[in-house]
Amino acid sequence: MEEQKKNLSRDEVEPPPPLNSDQRAFARQHLRAQRLLARARRSGASKLEALQILKDANLCQIQQLQGAGGVGKSVLLKAMKRIMLEEGLGEMVVTAWTGVAAAPFGSPTLCTLLKIQFARMKHTEAMNEDAINAMVGAFRDSACAPDRLLVFVVDEMSFLVPEAIEMINIQLQRLCGELDVPFGGVLLLLAGDFTQKPPPNAISLAETLIATDVTHSNPESRAIEPVSNRAKGLEHFRMARRTVLAKLMRAEDVTFQEEQKQLRNTTVANPVPESLLRGLRAMTRQDLRSDPSWAFATICVLSNFERHHLNRLQATNFAKIHDIPLVVWRRKIKNRWLDTCDESTINELYENEPGAWEYFVRGAPAMLNENIQPTKYLANGAVGMFHSLSLVPSAQHEEERIKASGFARIELEQPPAIINFQLELPPEDDGKDIQTLVPGVVVIPVVPSRNTFDYNSTSLFSCLKGVPKTLRCSTFPIDIAFAVTDYKLQGKTKDKLILSLAPRPFPPYQDLKGFYVGVSRVKKRDRLRLLCNAAKRRGGFEHIRDLRHTLELKIWNEAYNAEGDYQLDLAWAAYARHQNTAKPKRQKRCKEPE
Repeated sequence: MEEQKKNLSRDEVEPPPPLNSDQRAFARQHLRAQRLLARARRSGASKLEALQILKDANLCQIQQLQGAGGVGKSVLLKAMKRIMLEEGLGEMVVTAWTGVAAAPFGSPTLCTLLKIQFARMKHTEAMNEDAINAMVGAFRDSACAPDRLLVFVVDEMSFLVPEAIEMINIQLQRLCGELDVPFGGVLLLLAGDFTQKPPPNAISLAETLIATDVTHSNPESRAIEPVSNRAKGLEHFRMARRTVLAKLMRAEDVTFQEEQKQLRNTTVANPVPESLLRGLRAMTRQDLRSDPSWAFATICVLSNFERHHLNRLQATNFAKIHDIPLVVWRRKIKNRWLDTCDESTINELYENEPGAWEYFVRGAPAMLNENIQPTKYLANGAVGMFHSLSLVPSAQHEEERIKASGFARIELEQPPAIINFQLELPPEDDGKDIQTLVPGVVVIPVVPSRNTFDYNSTSLFSCLKGVPKTLRCSTFPIDIAFAVTDYKLQGKTKDKLILSLAPRPFPPYQDLKGFYVGVSRVKKRDRLRLLCNAAKRRGGFEHIRDLRHTLELKIWNEAYNAEGDYQLDLAWAAYARHQNTAKPKRQKRCKEPE
Protein backbone atom coordinates (compact mmCIF):
# COMPACT_ATOMS: atom_id res chain seq x y z
CA MET A 1 0.00 0.00 0.00
CA GLU A 2 2.79 2.45 0.87
CA GLU A 3 4.55 1.74 -2.43
CA GLN A 4 1.32 2.40 -4.33
CA LYS A 5 0.89 5.73 -2.56
CA LYS A 6 4.46 6.65 -3.48
CA ASN A 7 3.76 5.80 -7.12
CA LEU A 8 0.61 7.91 -7.10
CA SER A 9 2.33 10.91 -5.57
CA ARG A 10 5.19 10.58 -8.06
CA ASP A 11 2.69 10.67 -10.95
CA GLU A 12 1.12 13.87 -9.64
CA VAL A 13 3.97 16.36 -9.34
CA GLU A 14 1.53 19.25 -9.18
CA PRO A 15 -1.45 19.17 -6.80
CA PRO A 16 -4.63 18.11 -8.66
CA PRO A 17 -7.09 20.87 -9.49
CA PRO A 18 -10.26 21.04 -7.36
CA LEU A 19 -13.29 19.12 -8.64
CA ASN A 20 -16.34 21.00 -9.86
CA SER A 21 -19.87 20.26 -8.64
CA ASP A 22 -20.65 17.67 -11.35
CA GLN A 23 -17.43 15.82 -10.69
CA ARG A 24 -17.98 15.82 -6.92
CA ALA A 25 -21.54 14.49 -7.29
CA PHE A 26 -20.37 11.53 -9.37
CA ALA A 27 -17.38 10.86 -7.11
CA ARG A 28 -19.57 10.76 -3.99
CA GLN A 29 -22.07 8.40 -5.61
CA HIS A 30 -19.38 6.05 -6.91
CA LEU A 31 -17.48 6.21 -3.62
CA ARG A 32 -20.63 5.01 -1.87
CA ALA A 33 -20.68 1.94 -4.15
CA GLN A 34 -16.98 1.34 -3.52
CA ARG A 35 -17.42 1.48 0.25
CA LEU A 36 -20.40 -0.89 0.23
CA LEU A 37 -18.55 -3.38 -1.95
CA ALA A 38 -15.35 -3.18 0.10
CA ARG A 39 -17.29 -3.53 3.37
CA ALA A 40 -19.18 -6.55 2.05
CA ARG A 41 -15.93 -8.20 0.98
CA ARG A 42 -14.32 -7.61 4.39
CA SER A 43 -17.36 -9.05 6.15
CA GLY A 44 -16.88 -12.35 4.30
CA ALA A 45 -19.76 -11.99 1.83
CA SER A 46 -19.30 -13.64 -1.53
CA LYS A 47 -18.85 -11.36 -4.55
CA LEU A 48 -22.29 -12.33 -5.78
CA GLU A 49 -23.79 -11.38 -2.41
CA ALA A 50 -21.83 -8.12 -2.47
CA LEU A 51 -23.34 -7.21 -5.85
CA GLN A 52 -26.82 -7.91 -4.46
CA ILE A 53 -26.10 -5.46 -1.63
CA LEU A 54 -25.26 -2.85 -4.30
CA LYS A 55 -28.50 -3.57 -6.12
CA ASP A 56 -30.55 -3.30 -2.91
CA ALA A 57 -28.98 0.13 -2.35
CA ASN A 58 -30.03 1.20 -5.89
CA LEU A 59 -26.42 1.33 -7.03
CA CYS A 60 -25.11 -0.09 -10.30
CA GLN A 61 -22.11 -2.29 -10.95
CA ILE A 62 -21.64 -0.84 -14.45
CA GLN A 63 -21.53 2.92 -14.95
CA GLN A 64 -20.92 5.29 -17.83
CA LEU A 65 -19.04 8.55 -17.38
CA GLN A 66 -19.86 10.65 -20.43
CA GLY A 67 -18.54 14.07 -21.33
CA ALA A 68 -16.71 16.08 -23.93
CA GLY A 69 -12.96 16.25 -24.13
CA GLY A 70 -11.94 18.86 -21.58
CA VAL A 71 -14.63 18.25 -18.94
CA GLY A 72 -12.08 16.72 -16.58
CA LYS A 73 -12.73 12.98 -16.73
CA SER A 74 -9.03 12.18 -16.23
CA VAL A 75 -8.77 14.61 -13.31
CA LEU A 76 -11.82 13.00 -11.70
CA LEU A 77 -10.48 9.46 -12.11
CA LYS A 78 -7.13 10.38 -10.55
CA ALA A 79 -8.91 12.01 -7.60
CA MET A 80 -11.10 8.93 -7.09
CA LYS A 81 -8.08 6.65 -7.24
CA ARG A 82 -6.30 8.72 -4.60
CA ILE A 83 -9.29 8.53 -2.23
CA MET A 84 -9.54 4.76 -2.70
CA LEU A 85 -5.92 4.36 -1.66
CA GLU A 86 -6.29 6.70 1.30
CA GLU A 87 -9.30 4.74 2.61
CA GLY A 88 -7.78 1.35 1.80
CA LEU A 89 -10.83 0.29 -0.23
CA GLY A 90 -8.96 -1.52 -2.96
CA GLU A 91 -7.43 -0.77 -6.33
CA MET A 92 -8.64 1.16 -9.35
CA VAL A 93 -7.11 0.17 -12.68
CA VAL A 94 -7.58 2.52 -15.64
CA THR A 95 -6.96 1.36 -19.19
CA ALA A 96 -8.18 2.20 -22.69
CA TRP A 97 -8.60 0.68 -26.12
CA THR A 98 -5.67 2.65 -27.60
CA GLY A 99 -2.19 3.08 -26.24
CA VAL A 100 -2.21 6.88 -26.35
CA ALA A 101 -5.36 6.97 -24.18
CA ALA A 102 -3.99 4.39 -21.71
CA ALA A 103 -0.56 6.02 -21.43
CA PRO A 104 -1.53 8.97 -19.14
CA PHE A 105 -2.63 6.39 -16.56
CA GLY A 106 0.59 4.37 -16.85
CA SER A 107 -1.37 1.34 -17.99
CA PRO A 108 -1.13 -1.17 -20.83
CA THR A 109 -3.94 -1.18 -23.39
CA LEU A 110 -7.17 -3.04 -22.67
CA CYS A 111 -6.32 -5.91 -25.03
CA THR A 112 -2.84 -6.31 -23.55
CA LEU A 113 -4.00 -6.09 -19.95
CA LEU A 114 -6.83 -8.65 -20.27
CA LYS A 115 -5.29 -10.73 -23.07
CA ILE A 116 -8.16 -9.97 -25.45
CA GLN A 117 -7.58 -10.97 -29.05
CA PHE A 118 -9.13 -8.20 -31.10
CA ALA A 119 -9.73 -10.31 -34.21
CA ARG A 120 -11.48 -13.09 -32.26
CA MET A 121 -13.93 -11.21 -30.05
CA LYS A 122 -17.03 -12.52 -31.80
CA HIS A 123 -16.51 -15.91 -30.17
CA THR A 124 -15.36 -16.87 -26.69
CA GLU A 125 -12.31 -19.09 -26.75
CA ALA A 126 -11.30 -21.35 -23.89
CA MET A 127 -8.22 -20.53 -21.81
CA ASN A 128 -6.36 -23.32 -20.10
CA GLU A 129 -5.10 -23.02 -16.55
CA ASP A 130 -1.58 -22.10 -17.61
CA ALA A 131 -2.86 -19.26 -19.81
CA ILE A 132 -5.06 -17.92 -17.01
CA ASN A 133 -2.17 -18.07 -14.53
CA ALA A 134 0.01 -16.19 -17.02
CA MET A 135 -2.68 -13.51 -17.38
CA VAL A 136 -2.99 -13.20 -13.59
CA GLY A 137 0.78 -12.85 -13.22
CA ALA A 138 1.04 -10.23 -15.95
CA PHE A 139 -1.90 -8.29 -14.47
CA ARG A 140 -0.28 -8.35 -11.03
CA ASP A 141 3.00 -7.03 -12.49
CA SER A 142 1.47 -4.22 -14.55
CA ALA A 143 -1.59 -3.24 -12.45
CA CYS A 144 -2.35 -4.90 -9.09
CA ALA A 145 -3.16 -8.20 -7.43
CA PRO A 146 -6.53 -9.38 -8.79
CA ASP A 147 -7.96 -9.87 -5.30
CA ARG A 148 -7.30 -6.15 -4.64
CA LEU A 149 -9.09 -4.97 -7.79
CA LEU A 150 -12.26 -3.04 -6.93
CA VAL A 151 -12.82 -0.67 -9.89
CA PHE A 152 -11.92 -1.35 -13.52
CA VAL A 153 -12.09 1.72 -15.76
CA VAL A 154 -12.09 1.68 -19.57
CA ASP A 155 -11.45 5.12 -21.03
CA GLU A 156 -12.18 6.13 -24.65
CA MET A 157 -15.26 3.91 -24.70
CA SER A 158 -16.35 5.40 -28.03
CA PHE A 159 -13.84 2.99 -29.60
CA LEU A 160 -15.46 -0.11 -28.07
CA VAL A 161 -17.71 -2.53 -29.93
CA PRO A 162 -20.33 -4.63 -28.06
CA GLU A 163 -18.20 -7.76 -28.27
CA ALA A 164 -15.42 -5.97 -26.37
CA ILE A 165 -17.65 -5.41 -23.32
CA GLU A 166 -18.54 -9.09 -23.14
CA MET A 167 -14.85 -10.00 -23.46
CA ILE A 168 -14.09 -7.64 -20.55
CA ASN A 169 -16.73 -9.53 -18.55
CA ILE A 170 -15.27 -12.93 -19.42
CA GLN A 171 -11.65 -11.98 -18.80
CA LEU A 172 -12.39 -10.27 -15.46
CA GLN A 173 -14.26 -13.41 -14.38
CA ARG A 174 -11.21 -15.50 -15.25
CA LEU A 175 -8.82 -13.00 -13.69
CA CYS A 176 -10.71 -12.91 -10.37
CA GLY A 177 -11.57 -16.62 -10.34
CA GLU A 178 -15.30 -15.86 -10.24
CA LEU A 179 -16.72 -17.47 -13.39
CA ASP A 180 -20.36 -17.08 -12.31
CA VAL A 181 -20.14 -13.44 -11.13
CA PRO A 182 -20.58 -10.59 -13.65
CA PHE A 183 -17.24 -8.93 -14.30
CA GLY A 184 -15.71 -10.97 -11.50
CA GLY A 185 -17.55 -8.88 -8.89
CA VAL A 186 -15.61 -5.72 -9.91
CA LEU A 187 -17.15 -2.28 -10.50
CA LEU A 188 -16.89 -1.41 -14.20
CA LEU A 189 -16.68 2.24 -15.27
CA LEU A 190 -16.87 3.14 -18.98
CA ALA A 191 -15.64 6.65 -19.71
CA GLY A 192 -15.73 8.53 -22.99
CA ASP A 193 -17.70 10.62 -25.43
CA PHE A 194 -19.96 9.36 -28.21
CA THR A 195 -19.86 12.65 -30.11
CA GLN A 196 -16.26 11.85 -31.00
CA LYS A 197 -14.99 9.33 -33.54
CA PRO A 198 -16.33 5.75 -33.40
CA PRO A 199 -14.24 2.64 -34.13
CA PRO A 200 -12.82 2.72 -37.67
CA ASN A 201 -15.32 1.36 -40.21
CA ALA A 202 -17.94 0.86 -37.51
CA ILE A 203 -20.57 2.75 -35.53
CA SER A 204 -20.45 3.60 -31.85
CA LEU A 205 -21.86 1.54 -28.99
CA ALA A 206 -24.60 4.10 -28.40
CA GLU A 207 -25.75 4.07 -32.02
CA THR A 208 -25.46 0.28 -32.20
CA LEU A 209 -27.75 -0.06 -29.17
CA ILE A 210 -30.46 2.14 -30.69
CA ALA A 211 -30.10 0.52 -34.12
CA THR A 212 -30.69 -2.83 -32.40
CA ASP A 213 -33.54 -1.80 -30.10
CA VAL A 214 -35.39 0.79 -32.17
CA THR A 215 -34.43 1.82 -35.70
CA HIS A 216 -32.96 -1.44 -37.08
CA SER A 217 -30.97 0.71 -39.50
CA ASN A 218 -27.80 -1.37 -39.28
CA PRO A 219 -27.92 -4.77 -41.09
CA GLU A 220 -25.88 -6.33 -38.27
CA SER A 221 -28.54 -5.28 -35.74
CA ARG A 222 -31.44 -7.08 -37.38
CA ALA A 223 -30.52 -10.65 -36.59
CA ILE A 224 -28.32 -10.89 -33.50
CA GLU A 225 -28.02 -14.30 -31.89
CA PRO A 226 -29.21 -13.93 -28.27
CA VAL A 227 -26.23 -15.90 -26.92
CA SER A 228 -23.61 -14.15 -29.07
CA ASN A 229 -20.92 -11.94 -27.56
CA ARG A 230 -22.47 -9.02 -29.43
CA ALA A 231 -25.88 -9.53 -27.80
CA LYS A 232 -24.35 -10.04 -24.36
CA GLY A 233 -22.18 -6.94 -24.71
CA LEU A 234 -25.21 -4.83 -25.66
CA GLU A 235 -27.10 -6.15 -22.64
CA HIS A 236 -24.26 -5.09 -20.33
CA PHE A 237 -24.33 -1.66 -21.95
CA ARG A 238 -28.10 -1.37 -21.41
CA MET A 239 -27.53 -1.95 -17.69
CA ALA A 240 -24.87 0.78 -17.39
CA ARG A 241 -26.08 3.85 -15.46
CA ARG A 242 -25.09 7.07 -17.22
CA THR A 243 -23.61 10.27 -15.77
CA VAL A 244 -22.86 13.22 -18.05
CA LEU A 245 -20.23 15.83 -17.18
CA ALA A 246 -21.12 19.06 -18.95
CA LYS A 247 -18.78 21.79 -17.69
CA LEU A 248 -15.93 22.33 -20.15
CA MET A 249 -12.54 22.98 -18.58
CA ARG A 250 -10.36 22.98 -21.70
CA ALA A 251 -11.82 25.97 -23.58
CA GLU A 252 -10.67 29.36 -22.30
CA ASP A 253 -13.24 31.69 -23.89
CA VAL A 254 -16.96 31.60 -23.14
CA THR A 255 -18.13 32.01 -26.73
CA PHE A 256 -16.03 29.07 -27.86
CA GLN A 257 -17.38 26.96 -24.99
CA GLU A 258 -20.96 27.66 -26.06
CA GLU A 259 -20.16 26.84 -29.69
CA GLN A 260 -18.72 23.48 -28.67
CA LYS A 261 -21.80 22.76 -26.55
CA GLN A 262 -24.02 23.45 -29.57
CA LEU A 263 -21.94 21.07 -31.69
CA ARG A 264 -22.70 18.32 -29.16
CA ASN A 265 -26.38 19.23 -28.76
CA THR A 266 -28.51 16.56 -30.44
CA THR A 267 -31.80 18.44 -29.89
CA VAL A 268 -31.05 21.41 -32.17
CA ALA A 269 -31.85 21.37 -35.89
CA ASN A 270 -28.53 22.93 -36.91
CA PRO A 271 -25.72 21.88 -34.55
CA VAL A 272 -22.96 23.78 -36.40
CA PRO A 273 -23.07 27.37 -35.07
CA GLU A 274 -23.05 30.16 -37.63
CA SER A 275 -20.75 32.17 -35.37
CA LEU A 276 -18.18 29.36 -35.48
CA LEU A 277 -18.27 29.15 -39.27
CA ARG A 278 -17.96 32.90 -39.60
CA GLY A 279 -15.07 32.94 -37.12
CA LEU A 280 -13.01 30.35 -38.99
CA ARG A 281 -10.61 31.93 -41.45
CA ALA A 282 -7.95 30.66 -43.80
CA MET A 283 -4.23 30.95 -43.15
CA THR A 284 -2.70 34.18 -44.46
CA ARG A 285 0.76 35.62 -44.85
CA GLN A 286 -0.15 38.08 -42.12
CA ASP A 287 -0.69 35.14 -39.71
CA LEU A 288 2.82 33.92 -40.50
CA ARG A 289 4.35 37.36 -40.08
CA SER A 290 2.65 37.98 -36.73
CA ASP A 291 3.28 34.45 -35.40
CA PRO A 292 5.80 32.30 -37.35
CA SER A 293 4.79 29.16 -35.41
CA TRP A 294 1.72 28.94 -37.66
CA ALA A 295 4.04 27.81 -40.48
CA PHE A 296 4.30 24.32 -39.01
CA ALA A 297 1.17 24.05 -36.87
CA THR A 298 -0.49 20.62 -36.99
CA ILE A 299 -2.86 20.14 -39.92
CA CYS A 300 -5.97 18.01 -39.32
CA VAL A 301 -6.95 15.94 -42.37
CA LEU A 302 -9.46 13.18 -43.08
CA SER A 303 -7.44 10.82 -45.27
CA ASN A 304 -3.97 9.38 -45.61
CA PHE A 305 -3.93 10.69 -49.19
CA GLU A 306 -3.92 14.26 -47.88
CA ARG A 307 -1.59 13.36 -45.03
CA HIS A 308 1.13 11.93 -47.26
CA HIS A 309 1.13 14.86 -49.70
CA LEU A 310 1.10 17.53 -46.99
CA ASN A 311 3.79 15.80 -44.94
CA ARG A 312 6.10 15.65 -47.97
CA LEU A 313 5.60 19.36 -48.67
CA GLN A 314 5.98 20.43 -45.04
CA ALA A 315 9.05 18.25 -44.48
CA THR A 316 10.74 19.96 -47.42
CA ASN A 317 9.69 23.43 -46.24
CA PHE A 318 10.82 22.72 -42.67
CA ALA A 319 14.26 21.57 -43.86
CA LYS A 320 14.66 24.61 -46.12
CA ILE A 321 13.61 27.16 -43.50
CA HIS A 322 15.88 25.65 -40.85
CA ASP A 323 18.67 25.10 -43.40
CA ILE A 324 19.16 21.43 -42.55
CA PRO A 325 19.11 18.23 -44.65
CA LEU A 326 15.95 16.36 -45.64
CA VAL A 327 16.67 12.63 -45.47
CA VAL A 328 14.45 10.24 -47.40
CA TRP A 329 14.41 6.54 -48.16
CA ARG A 330 12.07 4.13 -49.85
CA ARG A 331 9.73 1.92 -47.94
CA LYS A 332 10.34 -1.68 -48.97
CA ILE A 333 7.30 -2.86 -50.96
CA LYS A 334 6.73 -6.59 -50.55
CA ASN A 335 4.04 -7.21 -53.18
CA ARG A 336 4.95 -9.82 -55.77
CA TRP A 337 3.75 -7.40 -58.44
CA LEU A 338 7.12 -5.66 -58.23
CA ASP A 339 8.85 -8.83 -59.44
CA THR A 340 7.22 -8.28 -62.84
CA CYS A 341 8.43 -4.67 -63.19
CA ASP A 342 11.60 -3.25 -64.61
CA GLU A 343 13.70 -0.76 -62.68
CA SER A 344 12.36 2.31 -64.50
CA THR A 345 8.74 1.37 -63.67
CA ILE A 346 9.63 0.89 -60.01
CA ASN A 347 11.42 4.24 -59.91
CA GLU A 348 8.45 5.97 -61.50
CA LEU A 349 6.10 4.31 -58.99
CA TYR A 350 8.06 5.78 -56.08
CA GLU A 351 8.21 9.21 -57.69
CA ASN A 352 4.40 9.28 -57.96
CA GLU A 353 3.54 7.88 -54.52
CA PRO A 354 4.59 10.19 -51.64
CA GLY A 355 3.41 7.66 -49.06
CA ALA A 356 5.89 5.08 -50.36
CA TRP A 357 8.70 7.14 -48.83
CA GLU A 358 9.83 7.79 -45.29
CA TYR A 359 11.06 11.25 -44.32
CA PHE A 360 13.42 12.48 -41.62
CA VAL A 361 14.29 16.05 -40.66
CA ARG A 362 16.00 16.89 -37.36
CA GLY A 363 13.52 18.56 -35.03
CA ALA A 364 10.46 17.82 -37.19
CA PRO A 365 7.30 16.62 -35.39
CA ALA A 366 6.86 12.86 -35.27
CA MET A 367 4.28 10.39 -33.99
CA LEU A 368 4.53 6.72 -33.04
CA ASN A 369 2.06 4.48 -34.87
CA GLU A 370 2.55 1.30 -32.82
CA ASN A 371 2.48 0.52 -29.12
CA ILE A 372 6.04 0.05 -27.87
CA GLN A 373 5.55 0.48 -24.10
CA PRO A 374 2.28 2.32 -23.26
CA THR A 375 3.04 2.35 -19.53
CA LYS A 376 5.91 4.74 -20.35
CA TYR A 377 3.98 6.85 -22.90
CA LEU A 378 5.59 4.98 -25.80
CA ALA A 379 2.22 4.29 -27.40
CA ASN A 380 0.49 4.51 -30.75
CA GLY A 381 -0.23 8.23 -31.10
CA ALA A 382 2.56 9.46 -28.79
CA VAL A 383 4.11 12.66 -30.14
CA GLY A 384 7.57 14.16 -30.10
CA MET A 385 10.23 15.02 -32.67
CA PHE A 386 12.92 13.39 -34.75
CA HIS A 387 16.28 13.55 -32.98
CA SER A 388 18.83 11.65 -35.09
CA LEU A 389 19.49 8.59 -37.23
CA SER A 390 21.72 5.58 -36.72
CA LEU A 391 22.75 4.37 -40.17
CA VAL A 392 23.52 0.89 -41.45
CA PRO A 393 27.24 0.26 -42.14
CA SER A 394 26.84 0.67 -45.91
CA ALA A 395 25.49 4.23 -45.42
CA GLN A 396 28.03 5.52 -42.90
CA HIS A 397 29.55 7.80 -45.54
CA GLU A 398 26.30 9.87 -45.44
CA GLU A 399 26.51 10.53 -41.69
CA GLU A 400 28.47 13.78 -41.94
CA ARG A 401 26.12 15.17 -44.61
CA ILE A 402 23.09 14.37 -42.44
CA LYS A 403 24.58 16.11 -39.40
CA ALA A 404 25.77 19.12 -41.40
CA SER A 405 23.91 22.40 -41.83
CA GLY A 406 22.57 23.53 -45.18
CA PHE A 407 19.56 22.24 -47.05
CA ALA A 408 20.06 19.13 -49.15
CA ARG A 409 17.85 16.23 -50.14
CA ILE A 410 19.70 13.07 -49.13
CA GLU A 411 18.28 9.82 -50.46
CA LEU A 412 19.52 6.75 -48.61
CA GLU A 413 19.89 3.56 -50.62
CA GLN A 414 19.03 1.52 -47.53
CA PRO A 415 16.74 2.45 -44.59
CA PRO A 416 18.60 3.51 -41.43
CA ALA A 417 19.11 0.97 -38.66
CA ILE A 418 17.43 3.17 -36.02
CA ILE A 419 15.41 6.38 -35.83
CA ASN A 420 16.06 8.16 -32.53
CA PHE A 421 12.84 9.75 -31.29
CA GLN A 422 12.61 12.53 -28.69
CA LEU A 423 9.40 11.87 -26.74
CA GLU A 424 7.15 14.71 -25.58
CA LEU A 425 5.94 13.94 -22.07
CA PRO A 426 2.99 15.50 -20.23
CA PRO A 427 3.89 18.19 -17.67
CA GLU A 428 3.30 15.90 -14.67
CA ASP A 429 5.84 13.27 -15.84
CA ASP A 430 9.59 13.86 -15.69
CA GLY A 431 10.41 10.65 -17.57
CA LYS A 432 12.98 9.54 -15.01
CA ASP A 433 11.85 5.90 -15.27
CA ILE A 434 12.51 5.84 -19.03
CA GLN A 435 16.00 4.93 -20.21
CA THR A 436 17.23 7.67 -22.55
CA LEU A 437 20.06 7.98 -25.05
CA VAL A 438 20.59 11.67 -24.27
CA PRO A 439 20.82 13.11 -20.73
CA GLY A 440 18.22 15.76 -19.94
CA VAL A 441 15.68 14.72 -22.59
CA VAL A 442 13.90 11.46 -23.33
CA VAL A 443 15.33 10.05 -26.56
CA ILE A 444 14.53 6.44 -27.38
CA PRO A 445 15.65 4.26 -30.32
CA VAL A 446 12.92 3.13 -32.71
CA VAL A 447 13.77 0.07 -34.78
CA PRO A 448 11.95 -1.18 -37.90
CA SER A 449 8.57 -2.72 -37.19
CA ARG A 450 8.06 -6.46 -37.39
CA ASN A 451 4.61 -5.73 -38.85
CA THR A 452 3.86 -4.72 -42.40
CA PHE A 453 2.21 -1.43 -43.31
CA ASP A 454 -0.61 -1.29 -45.86
CA TYR A 455 -0.29 1.67 -48.20
CA ASN A 456 -3.08 2.45 -50.66
CA SER A 457 -1.71 3.68 -53.97
CA THR A 458 -3.45 6.86 -55.16
CA SER A 459 -1.57 8.25 -58.16
CA LEU A 460 -2.72 8.34 -61.77
CA PHE A 461 0.47 6.46 -62.68
CA SER A 462 -0.53 3.56 -60.39
CA CYS A 463 -3.98 3.45 -61.97
CA LEU A 464 -2.62 3.41 -65.53
CA LYS A 465 0.02 0.78 -64.76
CA GLY A 466 -2.31 -1.54 -62.88
CA VAL A 467 -0.48 -1.19 -59.58
CA PRO A 468 -2.27 -3.13 -56.81
CA LYS A 469 -4.51 -0.87 -54.74
CA THR A 470 -2.88 -2.02 -51.50
CA LEU A 471 0.90 -2.20 -51.26
CA ARG A 472 2.39 -4.04 -48.31
CA CYS A 473 5.47 -2.26 -46.99
CA SER A 474 8.02 -2.81 -44.27
CA THR A 475 8.58 0.38 -42.33
CA PHE A 476 9.40 2.05 -39.02
CA PRO A 477 6.58 2.40 -36.44
CA ILE A 478 6.95 6.19 -36.56
CA ASP A 479 5.75 8.87 -38.98
CA ILE A 480 6.51 12.50 -39.65
CA ALA A 481 3.52 14.39 -38.23
CA PHE A 482 3.00 17.82 -39.77
CA ALA A 483 -0.40 16.51 -40.93
CA VAL A 484 -2.41 13.90 -38.99
CA THR A 485 -5.89 12.41 -39.33
CA ASP A 486 -8.78 13.27 -37.04
CA TYR A 487 -8.49 9.78 -35.49
CA LYS A 488 -4.91 10.49 -34.38
CA LEU A 489 -5.91 13.89 -32.97
CA GLN A 490 -8.67 12.48 -30.79
CA GLY A 491 -7.88 12.99 -27.10
CA LYS A 492 -5.10 15.51 -27.70
CA THR A 493 -4.90 19.24 -26.93
CA LYS A 494 -3.08 21.48 -29.42
CA ASP A 495 -1.82 25.03 -29.07
CA LYS A 496 -2.72 25.71 -32.72
CA LEU A 497 -4.51 23.66 -35.36
CA ILE A 498 -5.14 24.03 -39.08
CA LEU A 499 -8.28 22.33 -40.43
CA SER A 500 -8.66 20.91 -43.92
CA LEU A 501 -12.40 21.42 -44.51
CA ALA A 502 -12.76 22.05 -48.23
CA PRO A 503 -15.42 19.96 -50.07
CA ARG A 504 -14.12 16.58 -51.17
CA PRO A 505 -14.90 14.73 -54.43
CA PHE A 506 -14.25 11.35 -52.79
CA PRO A 507 -14.60 9.64 -49.38
CA PRO A 508 -13.94 9.83 -46.53
CA TYR A 509 -16.38 12.73 -46.31
CA GLN A 510 -16.46 15.18 -43.45
CA ASP A 511 -18.92 14.23 -40.71
CA LEU A 512 -20.02 16.06 -37.57
CA LYS A 513 -17.93 13.88 -35.26
CA GLY A 514 -14.74 14.52 -37.19
CA PHE A 515 -15.48 18.24 -37.36
CA TYR A 516 -16.12 18.35 -33.61
CA VAL A 517 -12.88 16.49 -32.86
CA GLY A 518 -10.91 19.02 -34.89
CA VAL A 519 -12.57 22.11 -33.46
CA SER A 520 -12.36 20.96 -29.84
CA ARG A 521 -8.60 20.26 -29.83
CA VAL A 522 -7.73 23.89 -28.99
CA LYS A 523 -8.64 26.14 -26.06
CA LYS A 524 -9.47 29.28 -28.04
CA ARG A 525 -11.19 29.73 -31.37
CA ASP A 526 -8.50 32.12 -32.60
CA ARG A 527 -6.07 29.18 -32.41
CA LEU A 528 -7.91 27.56 -35.34
CA ARG A 529 -7.22 28.25 -39.00
CA LEU A 530 -8.41 26.76 -42.29
CA LEU A 531 -5.92 25.27 -44.71
CA CYS A 532 -7.80 27.07 -47.48
CA ASN A 533 -11.18 28.64 -48.09
CA ALA A 534 -13.76 26.60 -49.98
CA ALA A 535 -14.62 28.06 -53.40
CA LYS A 536 -18.09 29.62 -53.47
CA ARG A 537 -18.77 28.05 -56.88
CA ARG A 538 -18.47 24.66 -55.15
CA GLY A 539 -20.85 25.58 -52.37
CA GLY A 540 -18.38 27.13 -49.96
CA PHE A 541 -18.80 25.56 -46.54
CA GLU A 542 -22.42 24.49 -47.03
CA HIS A 543 -21.30 20.89 -46.53
CA ILE A 544 -20.16 21.86 -43.00
CA ARG A 545 -23.31 23.86 -42.29
CA ASP A 546 -25.42 20.83 -43.30
CA LEU A 547 -23.74 18.40 -40.89
CA ARG A 548 -26.18 16.64 -38.54
CA HIS A 549 -26.14 14.15 -35.70
CA THR A 550 -27.32 10.66 -36.56
CA LEU A 551 -30.88 9.71 -35.66
CA GLU A 552 -29.54 6.94 -33.40
CA LEU A 553 -27.38 9.32 -31.38
CA LYS A 554 -30.30 11.72 -30.94
CA ILE A 555 -32.47 8.90 -29.62
CA TRP A 556 -29.75 7.51 -27.35
CA ASN A 557 -29.19 10.86 -25.67
CA GLU A 558 -32.90 11.02 -24.73
CA ALA A 559 -33.29 7.37 -23.72
CA TYR A 560 -32.15 7.74 -20.10
CA ASN A 561 -34.26 8.71 -17.10
CA ALA A 562 -33.31 11.19 -14.37
CA GLU A 563 -31.29 8.55 -12.50
CA GLY A 564 -29.28 7.74 -15.63
CA ASP A 565 -30.91 4.38 -16.41
CA TYR A 566 -31.65 3.32 -19.99
CA GLN A 567 -35.39 3.06 -20.69
CA LEU A 568 -36.69 1.50 -23.89
CA ASP A 569 -39.97 3.43 -23.72
CA LEU A 570 -38.00 6.68 -23.61
CA ALA A 571 -36.04 5.54 -26.66
CA TRP A 572 -39.26 4.85 -28.58
CA ALA A 573 -40.67 8.22 -27.55
CA ALA A 574 -37.53 9.93 -28.82
CA TYR A 575 -37.81 7.98 -32.07
CA ALA A 576 -41.36 9.27 -32.53
CA ARG A 577 -40.10 12.84 -32.09
CA HIS A 578 -37.10 12.55 -34.39
CA GLN A 579 -37.96 10.00 -37.08
CA ASN A 580 -39.14 12.68 -39.53
CA THR A 581 -36.10 14.88 -39.07
CA ALA A 582 -33.63 14.96 -41.93
CA LYS A 583 -30.92 12.34 -41.93
CA PRO A 584 -27.31 13.55 -41.89
CA LYS A 585 -26.53 14.75 -45.39
CA ARG A 586 -23.64 13.19 -47.20
CA GLN A 587 -21.39 15.79 -48.72
CA LYS A 588 -22.29 16.51 -52.32
CA ARG A 589 -19.69 15.67 -54.90
CA CYS A 590 -17.66 18.53 -56.26
CA LYS A 591 -18.31 19.55 -59.84
CA GLU A 592 -14.68 18.94 -60.74
CA PRO A 593 -11.76 17.12 -59.08
CA GLU A 594 -9.64 19.03 -56.61
